[in-house]
Amino acid sequence: MSRRWLEITVHTDPSDADDVRMELSRWVGSALAVEQSPDDAQVQVALRAYIPDGPACQSTRAAIERALWHLGATGASTLRTPQIRWVKPEEYLNEWRAFYRPFPIGRGFVIVPSWMDAPDGDRRVIRLDPGMAFGTGLHPTTQLAVEILEGAVGPGHDVIDVGTGSGVLAIVAALRGARRVRAVDTDADAVRTARANVAQNACDDRVSVMEGRLPLCGSDAADVLVANIVADTHLRSLDHYHAAVRPGGRVILGGVTETRSAEMRAAVAEHGLGIESVLRRDGWECLNLSVPPPGEPAA
Repeated sequence: MSRRWLEITVHTDPSDADDVRMELSRWVGSALAVEQSPDDAQVQVALRAYIPDGPACQSTRAAIERALWHLGATGASTLRTPQIRWVKPEEYLNEWRAFYRPFPIGRGFVIVPSWMDAPDGDRRVIRLDPGMAFGTGLHPTTQLAVEILEGAVGPGHDVIDVGTGSGVLAIVAALRGARRVRAVDTDADAVRTARANVAQNACDDRVSVMEGRLPLCGSDAADVLVANIVADTHLRSLDHYHAAVRPGGRVILGGVTETRSAEMRAAVAEHGLGIESVLRRDGWECLNLSVPPPGEPAA
């Protein structure tokens, strides 16, 4: 956990906070902390976005600064002067954890930080500590994927979770009754975090987490594949998705911005996958796709 993070902090009026949060989340996903006074709705909101040091760090920073500059033309002028600094992993974790609270997700679950008590209610509790992995459940793409998973996964199903992050989608699949879930990620930190979260939710008898990518060597086909990652990776991986799922199964693709929707739909059709439904929220889409039986055209 030696990797440092670039912290970008902006302050804005409460009326503009949702627009700024949505723009920042396009670039950093769930690595975003929002500080807002619960007692005074007029106090400015602080938003802190975190970018891991790496090859894409500076290009992501530049994209965020451009977006903030344009937002500052109609919103708070402070958006054009973000505060930027490097922070150590433990600083990122402490800042982010201070504002992470239990919240409902899907129709039947509530995500609860591992260090907090579960709220009262009938929802099934998922204990989560994202560690250095993305996937808190706060991001619209995760929420949409959970909503589709709830209807697609049932007892006895075999599921593959591509780009598992914190493991939240793999845990949802297991709690929905999947007999086996294979969760993969290319990031070693994510694999360690996901394994810990799977064990914490008593799902380690059904969920295996491994470092790697598709295709999974020697693996049999799954009933459902879920991948909540970026559109460019989806476009490169559609053949692998199709091959990894049995005929009649489902492929769930999250992380697609509405600006890439037409491109994704055309590519999906070219690869023989049918579109069963599409969920949308805050500029994001999640595609619920079907793998048709041999000889049948995609819907």
